[in-house]
Amino acid sequence: MKKFMLFFAGLSLMVGPLALGSCSDDLDDGGQPLMNAMVTVKPNADNTEVTLQLDDYTVIHPDNLQKSPFGTKEVRARACLDYKNDDQHVDVVWLDSVLTKRLTKNLGNEEENRKAYGNDPINILNDWITVAEDGYLTLHFATVFGNGSQHKLNLVHRDDVNTPYYFTLYHDAQGDFTGLEQDGIVAFKLYDLPALQEIDQPVHITLEWNTRLGTQSAKFKYTPRK
Repeated sequence: MKKFMLFFAGLSLMVGPLALGSCSDDLDDGGQPLMNAMVTVKPNADNTEVTLQLDDYTVIHPDNLQKSPFGTKEVRARACLDYKNDDQHVDVVWLDSVLTKRLTKNLGNEEENRKAYGNDPINILNDWITVAEDGYLTLHFATVFGNGSQHKLNLVHRDDVNTPYYFTLYHDAQGDFTGLEQDGIVAFKLYDLPALQEIDQPVHITLEWNTRLGTQSAKFKYTPRK
């Protein structure tokens, strides 16, 4: 993850229906203002302007950012934002990009996918960070990290099953099974999947994943990206 922090005086308080509470009001154990938004960071072609997509419909303008700190690439990011009076203009306290990935190829069946992509247990946290919005499926997950191995996460569109818009998350822990359970965030780009490009109204997508207690699943409302 790549972090961009900006400190400035005169932080505004968040107001209006989009307000989640000013991130400057609450601090983590290290004294840093807490995250209060997941956004898509959207620079223009030459990164001379940038907007932040807050949800399926809301575009917000960072008044104190002239360009994306992550270059011309569109990414999902954790954010600490302070809203202004019209709720569409913000000051950015910090942005922290999260792993943003494309879908992985379906190898034809569950057995082949598990061999290639792993089937190690992982937990998906049921909170406001885990969401399908703006053409992405963003997942707040938790698993054991201990020996420093780089875990691998892949999302596959299961067009080999009868359920439409069915996805499986595969986790390869790279042999890392001892240590403390820690959390992380990953975002998968859904909007360039042909099956979802063809729709013009919201649909439900299904996600399944493997846990220590067996397979679990959840449904998400997916709104086509405009």
